[in-house]
Amino acid sequence: MFGGKAQIDIPNTFQSSSTTLPTQTYTFTSQASCGHPISKLKMLLPVMALLRAAAPISAGPRSFMSPYLVSAIQKGRNLISLGMITDVNVKWGEEPGWDTNDIPCEMQVSFTVANLDKNFHVPLNNSMTDVYNDDSQWDSITNILAGISPTDLDRSWSYNIKTNWARSMSRVDRFFSTSYMATALGAGARSVFEGPIAAMGGYVER
Repeated sequence: MFGGKAQIDIPNTFQSSSTTLPTQTYTFTSQASCGHPISKLKMLLPVMALLRAAAPISAGPRSFMSPYLVSAIQKGRNLISLGMITDVNVKWGEEPGWDTNDIPCEMQVSFTVANLDKNFHVPLNNSMTDVYNDDSQWDSITNILAGISPTDLDRSWSYNIKTNWARSMSRVDRFFSTSYMATALGAGARSVFEGPIAAMGGYVER
């Protein structure tokens, strides 16, 4: 090396990583159940709420800023923790058309939610009891494959207390239900009279 003939072999190292995360498109139809103005208002409410979530937020008379951040959770199919609605497509008056007051009777809406996360990585922790403790795309993919529902993502102590209490009450109600009592009494009566009837030569269906 010092004489000018030796070479240093330096291995390649990790430089960067890029991930293209999928977007999710949803489509729904909002239709008035009848021609009453209240029914037409109920038809417009979901569309107005969606436009409010997708449009930029006004910061003044002639200024605006970023739209709202959203989450899109669909059990077993998609989980976007940090997303944004990128486009909204609304068509009205397609099938039923318009009424006599030129108000549409149906609105067909489709919108797309983009995932704002840029990378996919597996978070690690030094603790032996809590290996994956960071909210990342790894957690999102494993939750999708496990069929996690939106309520399962709530890990707060209040939710756990309410869930356990509801399960306990469900067991109590099932135990004191008429169907359970009838089944228990029928099984008990059969076990009591089955032996004597069989001893007398009677037939007992099993």
